[in-house]
Amino acid sequence: MRDNPFIQKIICNIKWILIVAVFILFTMSSRAQEVKINVSATPQKISIGDYISLKYSASFNPQKVRVSLPNILDTFNHFEIVKRKKIDSAEKQSVLKLSQENIISNYDSGAWYIPSVTFSVQPLDGSEPYEIKSDSILIQVATVAVDTSKPMKPIYEIIEAKAPWWEMWLYILGALIILLIIIGLVYYYWKHIRTKTERPKKKNKNEELPWQKAKRLLQELEREKLWESGQEKEHHTEITDVVRTYIEEVLDLDCFEKTSQEIVTDVKKTLQKRKYKKRGEVLDLLRNIFTTADLVKFAKSKPTEDEHLGSLHNAGQFIESTSVFLIAQQKEEQEKVKK
Repeated sequence: MRDNPFIQKIICNIKWILIVAVFILFTMSSRAQEVKINVSATPQKISIGDYISLKYSASFNPQKVRVSLPNILDTFNHFEIVKRKKIDSAEKQSVLKLSQENIISNYDSGAWYIPSVTFSVQPLDGSEPYEIKSDSILIQVATVAVDTSKPMKPIYEIIEAKAPWWEMWLYILGALIILLIIIGLVYYYWKHIRTKTERPKKKNKNEELPWQKAKRLLQELEREKLWESGQEKEHHTEITDVVRTYIEEVLDLDCFEKTSQEIVTDVKKTLQKRKYKKRGEVLDLLRNIFTTADLVKFAKSKPTEDEHLGSLHNAGQFIESTSVFLIAQQKEEQEKVKK
């Protein structure tokens, strides 16, 4: 039978299939050794509304690969993110560990899965990027136990308690102090602040608007190409400074005394109040800008040229999208005033 050409052809094909399978398994094993991921959720049995600590981390050699942690939506599969904590980094023996914790909750009873999350890996040797997916996690959500065998208890009326005379005098004294403080603030405003604002400065016709200035600064930064001279940190610091200044000027938010996550949260709340429908897209752009900058500044990451330009592009898109919306909103408000 072995002399049969058909049988020999089948045996040859099986050998090639086995060789390819061994090669794929070897490649997957070597990639798994490059990056180690971990995703955990505690506790896994809760009552409705209890908090769950969802942690995910990645350990890798920053000289060989770059790893992006998963970007989880605010709501997913009956879960809701209560608080996003900032990304932590720790380096030991040429291994960098990035980790982040999110506090989540669930308000529907039953068995719910935290879905699999994706870690994006970019090798620095020029090979193709790839993804690593985690396992899903089962969470049991129980309702609050109620003993229905016991009879209903009556609701008692509120009983007012008489306050002692000295407590009433404390309230009166507190009210007088607050009144004196208000009078002092009004006097200070009248004497100092109002006199400064009585003569408003004439606006210069050639003065740049906030979004015009921000776009110009980003264009100048793109021409400088600071990363080519080893100034990656300065490049991304300049980008975030331009974005922070723009947010302060157009949204009236304090940005330079807050962390990246606090800025994203404040921008999200402000855009929600202004009913901006595309806020999810611009918030993703803002998170990518700050995440890349934080990795460069604190984790000593070495982005590629495309990633340097990508941060500039994301900043430009954020400014363009929000400025178009704010200009249109401002025109609508002016038209309403005229009517």
